Amino acid sequence: MPARTFEKKPKILYIEDNRENRMLVRAVLEASGYTIVEAEDGLAGIEAAIREEPALILLDINLPGVDGYEIVAILKSFPNLASTPVIAVTAYAMQGDRQRTLVAGCDGYIQKPINVDAFPGEVAEFLGGKRERVEGREEGVYLRELNQRLVYRLLNQVEELKRLNQHFVRRASQLADLHRAVQDITSELGVAPMLERLLNALAQAIGTTSLRVDLSDPPGVSVVVAGATSGQPRSVLSGAGVEPAGEWTDVEWRMPLTVRERQLGVMVARHVLPPGAKADEEQLLKIVADQVAIAVENSRLYEGQTRRAGEQASLVEAGRLLTGTLQVSEVLQRLSELVRTRLGADVVRILLRDEAPGEFRLHAQVGSTRAPRKSAHVASDDDEGLVGWIMEHRSALAVSDVLARPGVKHLDWLRSEGFVSFLGLPLFLENHLVGVLAVWYRAPHTFLPDEIALGEALATSATAAIRNARLYEETQERLRHTATLLAVSQDASSTLDLTEVLRRCTRAMVRALGADTGGAWLSSAARDRFLPIVGYRVPKDVLDVLARTEIARADPMVQEWGRLEDAIHADDSQGDPRFAHPIARVLPHKSLLVQPMRWKGETIGGFAVAWLRDTHRFTTDELQLAQGIALQAAVAAENSRLYEGVKQQMAELKQTQAQLIQSTKLAAIGELAANIAHEINNPLTSVLGFASFLKERIEPGQPMREELDL
Repeated sequence: MPARTFEKKPKILYIEDNRENRMLVRAVLEASGYTIVEAEDGLAGIEAAIREEPALILLDINLPGVDGYEIVAILKSFPNLASTPVIAVTAYAMQGDRQRTLVAGCDGYIQKPINVDAFPGEVAEFLGGKRERVEGREEGVYLRELNQRLVYRLLNQVEELKRLNQHFVRRASQLADLHRAVQDITSELGVAPMLERLLNALAQAIGTTSLRVDLSDPPGVSVVVAGATSGQPRSVLSGAGVEPAGEWTDVEWRMPLTVRERQLGVMVARHVLPPGAKADEEQLLKIVADQVAIAVENSRLYEGQTRRAGEQASLVEAGRLLTGTLQVSEVLQRLSELVRTRLGADVVRILLRDEAPGEFRLHAQVGSTRAPRKSAHVASDDDEGLVGWIMEHRSALAVSDVLARPGVKHLDWLRSEGFVSFLGLPLFLENHLVGVLAVWYRAPHTFLPDEIALGEALATSATAAIRNARLYEETQERLRHTATLLAVSQDASSTLDLTEVLRRCTRAMVRALGADTGGAWLSSAARDRFLPIVGYRVPKDVLDVLARTEIARADPMVQEWGRLEDAIHADDSQGDPRFAHPIARVLPHKSLLVQPMRWKGETIGGFAVAWLRDTHRFTTDELQLAQGIALQAAVAAENSRLYEGVKQQMAELKQTQAQLIQSTKLAAIGELAANIAHEINNPLTSVLGFASFLKERIEPGQPMREELDL
């Protein structure tokens, strides 16, 4: 008879807890064309049978938890599985095991270990309709035995349910206590105070002898509480028929505190437990650890949110304060006050970069110091000092113990001020480091990342305000310089008196630069020396000396000055060798500016402007203004020279014209005289001729002859 052919591969469910047995059966049956569904315990087998509706079920009897006898009874209770053959695949250990499986409801059995050659045929027979039954006279004996077995198991399950009920009642009490422990906990307390309050309540609720939490995020937080030490520990199994308390043992757990796969720290719990209670308590502690982790995370997030809200408020306040003025000095002072308030510092100083390389000058300070340091010098290769490190790395520097940091300079000043901790923040303008915000503490201070971030945010806001203020001041300065140049141009063009022109230009330069005094010199007509022309606010005794002093062009230092096209200036003019000329020593000065007046590539004169009381730091705009005034003066001086030349030429022209007129008059008179002489000459010639004739006729000695001789 030919083997039965299936249109589809028959599906077989194999319920077996041994992995090797499952692999063997799958390999044998799949080679014969069957589809295998596996389950490794009884409950999973029941679910798979309902879901897959297999053509045949292979069942191991010795399963953990619910054994095969109960599984087959449950499977046969489902209408859609009542006719599905269930075949016991088991190893016989005692006589009668075959009969017991058949009485329990199995439709056949196959002995382990299986015969791999015969096994596919045996399965095919059961799929083809084969069923095995117990003889009637034996069935009653095994049914009674099976019933007794089920009754005993039912009683054990009832006892287990009672024990579990007690367990659940106590667990419910513990959970209620846990709920009360956490319901009043608020994140507003802060992480450490919240943990101390929470752990005390939890230790009482779950009966631990001690409970400790060590956090890594936020770092440095560790809270330990001790539980109740009197009386029997509050185990969930106490009173449930376990051994006496004298047999209980001390157990310690280390539970990770994890939120969203991110570990916050660890919870360490110590408990005195009866035998067999460790697993139950561990489950409860896992729940407690999860709740603690959530509470820590909420508190951490709340603190972070509070800090961020404070930061936002600080930034808003910074924006309000810093945009309330366009004066750089006022902006820096307000920034210092704000940083000191927000960061709780003792002293805040702002050092801005000077034009001199490596030089930083103090522009604002809040908080008193015994010996104020007005500047700081940083060498190009300095990577050890505080400001030098910030310049090199272009990032914030936080030092909790500044005196212990290697390479720190000015230790005497730091010790005298009592400074312990330091936070340095770079100030950038358009990616250029323009200064350092120095925050000092006289008590040890641990800098948190959020604190540094707030300082950096305030520094960023400040640099924007500094940029705006500087732009405003530069614009105002340039407007003033433009107005000064316009006024100088008007003053210079309103007169052609050279002395008055130079007096007005000297006055304008001294006032515009904020100097104390100034003067002007012009080259002599012979171009061999410079002559003093005017002075403005020059002391009288000095003025008399300068008025008599001429500067020879042949002087080497003067020749050097004459070759320069730009101004010569010095913040510290007394120590500058370029101003070693005797004329520069006539008047004591702190800062000095010599601005040449040049015309067509030649120095025709110059201005000297001096600061007598305080030193002056020259800016590019000031030097450009001085150059502009000097150019206006040079143009006016040249115009005045041209005017004087024109005047002289006009005078000479008038003199020549007068001479021409006089010559014309003399020529006319000469011509008139010639005409008159001609008119007189004719009769006179006749008279003279007649007189000569008479003279020849009259003898000498005659009276008439004497008259004719005359």
